[in-house]
Amino acid sequence: MRGWIPWILVGLLVVVVGFAVSYNWRAQQAVEGKRLLVGPTQQACEEEILEPCWLVKGAPEENFQQWAGEIAGFTYEPGYEYELEVIETGSGGAREVGEEAGYELVRIVEQKPVASVWIDQPGSQTTVTGGKAVMVKGGGRNLYENNVVVEVMDELDQALVSAATVLPVTAGTSEGDWGVELLLPATVSARMKLVARSPVPVGENLLPISSLWVVGENTTAEY
Repeated sequence: MRGWIPWILVGLLVVVVGFAVSYNWRAQQAVEGKRLLVGPTQQACEEEILEPCWLVKGAPEENFQQWAGEIAGFTYEPGYEYELEVIETGSGGAREVGEEAGYELVRIVEQKPVASVWIDQPGSQTTVTGGKAVMVKGGGRNLYENNVVVEVMDELDQALVSAATVLPVTAGTSEGDWGVELLLPATVSARMKLVARSPVPVGENLLPISSLWVVGENTTAEY
């Protein structure tokens, strides 16, 4: 019987070591998290969500997709493409009922400036009135010929009004702030999309664009 004791002890040791290695591997995977690429601007969600959506993808070769979740601990600044290391936290924090995952930031792996245009004013869900002017302001970086086109579109993506402006870049840089005033038509939709974009040369696929939803109201005519 005594001859079996060392082998029993060796067997128990192997089991304990194997469990520890497995546990440490799982813990390391949880800490390291997953890779998430975040685009340089936000866009109006195509679903019934009024808050802007992130543009995200899991790998450089993939196309950006709209995503309505939250990234806890991440301070977003437009005009940059981010590579993040995140931990998935489940559906908590998503801005809609469904299977949208939430994430918690582990670290920012890379933050690089890219060609982009964004809207600072008005904010998402701002109420605008038919027949009145609305001032739209924003910024841009690395734009082709520094051109910016701003449009108000209905829910069928038909342009109601548009205007063009030029990005006045700061000396020694490729970025700056722009502003344009749009006179809305007398009658507007209850929900409209405010879009800022920058035209690109023929053959280019990546169109710098940003958008958000605004709420339209119509004034009652007085007699």
